[in-house]
Amino acid sequence: MVVSLIWCLLDHQIRRSLNTPGAGQAILRALEDAAQRRGSRRIILETGSRNRSALALYDKAGYAQVESYVTGRDPQINRALSKTLQGR
Repeated sequence: MVVSLIWCLLDHQIRRSLNTPGAGQAILRALEDAAQRRGSRRIILETGSRNRSALALYDKAGYAQVESYVTGRDPQINRALSKTLQGR
């Protein structure tokens, strides 16, 4: 597998004043669109297994749980998810 571009967003959070309904979806959609414009065909991301709001957001956006892409990650603590961007 060849990876041409890796983006890393660490601990992204939305300020309370900007945290309106749909804000997370809009940010995720914008990131997906930017990745696709740059030739990405798939997004793989990770979040904590207890971050229920993030897991719900990713599930609603069509992400599926996959094996961790980082050796040694504990699936009881971290969740890796993936989504194919082709056909958008």
